[in-house]
Amino acid sequence: MKLNNHPFRTAALLLLVMLAAACTKEDDFTASPDEGTANAAPLTITVTDGAYAPTETPDNDNTPDTRAVERGYGTEFTKGDRIGLYVVKQDASENREFLYQNLCLTHDGTGWMLPDGTELTHQPPAGGEILYFAYYPYQDNMEGNVDINDLNPNGQGAEARRFFFRLIERWQPADDQSTYEAYTASDLMVARGEVAKRTDGTDGSVLSFTMKHQMPLAVFRLPTTKYTYSETIDGKPTEKSYRLYSGLDAKAWLADDNTYRRIIKWYMANNIGIEASYYNSSLERRSFSGTIKADSPGKYFLFTVDGGEETVVDRSLREGDFYMRDGGIIPQEKVTDNMPADVKKDCLGVVFWVGEKLFADGQISHWTRTDYVKGDNLLMHDHPGCTHGLVVALKDAAVDKKPWSSSSTVATYTWLKTYSATGQETEKGLMLSSDPQYGYNASRRLQWFRDYGSHPTEAYNAIEAFAKANPTPAGCSGWYFPGDNETTVMARGTLDYTKDLNMTKTLNEQFDKAGGNRFKTDGFYWSSSDIDLFPKNSFYVNFSNNSRTMESKQTNCYVRAVLAF
Repeated sequence: MKLNNHPFRTAALLLLVMLAAACTKEDDFTASPDEGTANAAPLTITVTDGAYAPTETPDNDNTPDTRAVERGYGTEFTKGDRIGLYVVKQDASENREFLYQNLCLTHDGTGWMLPDGTELTHQPPAGGEILYFAYYPYQDNMEGNVDINDLNPNGQGAEARRFFFRLIERWQPADDQSTYEAYTASDLMVARGEVAKRTDGTDGSVLSFTMKHQMPLAVFRLPTTKYTYSETIDGKPTEKSYRLYSGLDAKAWLADDNTYRRIIKWYMANNIGIEASYYNSSLERRSFSGTIKADSPGKYFLFTVDGGEETVVDRSLREGDFYMRDGGIIPQEKVTDNMPADVKKDCLGVVFWVGEKLFADGQISHWTRTDYVKGDNLLMHDHPGCTHGLVVALKDAAVDKKPWSSSSTVATYTWLKTYSATGQETEKGLMLSSDPQYGYNASRRLQWFRDYGSHPTEAYNAIEAFAKANPTPAGCSGWYFPGDNETTVMARGTLDYTKDLNMTKTLNEQFDKAGGNRFKTDGFYWSSSDIDLFPKNSFYVNFSNNSRTMESKQTNCYVRAVLAF
């Protein structure tokens, strides 16, 4: 699910479901002769988010004073989102039966799709009606969460909140909502559908749902520092920025540079106390508190902390800066000794590559260059915003050494060129047009090499396992297996083999401050890059003397992950 921060925009997304007259016996909506029209009507489903409302009684005078802010927490459904649908038939005597229970509607990127083979018709019984109730996010197991008898008397007044009341009472937002996925999975919404004739001149009706949030929302606006600078890549100057790490311990999702959101468990009778803390620009821990008032479903409480202002500072990103779990940066000059223990827990790695790097022949290299085999075209396609820097993880991806491949002697680039990649032609083309010495596209080649070519890749497996165990923030590439370019710069600080700027020393010192592990001196580190000329070998770097060479893929070496942001 994507959250829409545009002031007045709501998300009305259409599910174009043409309802057939014939249904299976189990799901038959067809009316009997005394139940009204015998012909099914085409139905279009629209889903709109009603957005959060501000609390009427402000907490510490934190109610926003502009309509634009009030409408800033709307929700936009995107591909892969799922909604659960219940359909109830109610006759004139208010006898009810389920026609559908927990029918899963899936968003395909443009609209909502019914399960394969499912057909619906809308034909109310004589004197009765068909009731539609929807909820988000979809739950596979809804046992005990819905009872048809929970509906209010008189179906005309039946409300979705009453229909889903058991689900709402039992709902538990995620304890850690720092990722976008965990936040949206906590955001329970329900709605009753309303059917109306189309007004655009075409046949059929519209079944519309206005989803209403059922949990309160805490919004934290913190003071932040935004660093701005200009960088020239391939002769093109670009204005860039990044932000200071905040260390907010509320386990909330960062919606923008200084605003966090967290779904709060709803209680009918109890206020909820909020206590949290963050780090200011001097890396001093600051605490704050507030209250979410009882019985505030669908309302948000804005906590503006210490003024919540943004300060803009002119500072370039630098190699040796610390990359943090919230996607922020701690400038290296702010950490002269060891980081505080809780800050160490939030540190993911150290920046090791900023700007262009020179080869010995004077050619320049940067992963963002999209001309043929000059940069990592696949990385720029998948993560076009990752143009700031490359980060190396604080620790090795595995404790012990791994072979690059325990048995394969085939070059991945050679294999990729012969792989048909049916349905994946675009991705294959991006990999073939990328510099094979960059790791993001080389990692994908290795994944395909393993999954579709049945070649073992133990070193890549270690990177993949590390990535699963160490989540990264939105806005970065995620962990990948560094290529020859990345490992060379990690060691030497340059791609010029005649020079050694000893980036290893810088990184090891920063690893010490952040609680990481220095590069091992008793072995070598694999890169993900191999070449057609020597298919049995791959590149590695010796961080004890910053040398780079090739070795048999069956040799055991260490591996360490990197990411782009």
